[in-house]
Amino acid sequence: MNQPGKDTSIGQDLRRLYDNTVPSGKILISVAGEAQVGHHLVVPIPKSYEAAMTIALRIVAGNSHTTGIDLSDDFSLKYRMKKPDGSFVWASIIPEFWNEVVKDGDHLRLASTTWEILGGGSPIFGTIFGSSVLSEYVGSKKIVVLLPETYQHTQIMCMAKFDMLDKNVKKVQLFIRIPSNPDSEGWTTIDRDIGEGWSALLTEIKNQYAKVEIWAKCF
Repeated sequence: MNQPGKDTSIGQDLRRLYDNTVPSGKILISVAGEAQVGHHLVVPIPKSYEAAMTIALRIVAGNSHTTGIDLSDDFSLKYRMKKPDGSFVWASIIPEFWNEVVKDGDHLRLASTTWEILGGGSPIFGTIFGSSVLSEYVGSKKIVVLLPETYQHTQIMCMAKFDMLDKNVKKVQLFIRIPSNPDSEGWTTIDRDIGEGWSALLTEIKNQYAKVEIWAKCF
């Protein structure tokens, strides 16, 4: 597992995200909640909330073989905290209270506004192409996001991200391809009634291939 100061592929510039003048514990940062298999990394406690965000976005994205993340999706870090009844919640962190809140052994999760509004997301990054004016993926806008857990939620996200809601788009059809698969023949239509098969499809792709691309075509 990548750890700053141990793996030179991370980059020496990540050292500036830690305060080496004071003793530091370790924290766990995850992309998904406990009910999902996602990316996890253990790092020394960063010196600030902003530093932790930088580490989470860069290392998690790197482990997912992606080249970037749609930062307009408003990512944030959530803190795993036990409630009086024994259950756990993912609570928001006020950046100014970082040093007072985050301690050795704590667990944080990287989340996005879209992810939470749609009721959670898969632990899989994917590249999505879409345009409200083009009928082909060539020339369309491209974003890299955590893919939603359902086909319908992916449609909703695409309509919002690619301004399709303002263009009187009647429907959005999703297509999928795996660029790293030499046997792939190009874009394949995803059945609108895929249901629970969507989650199984994403899991299979994650287990076998490095990248997945989705094209949201509007009609």
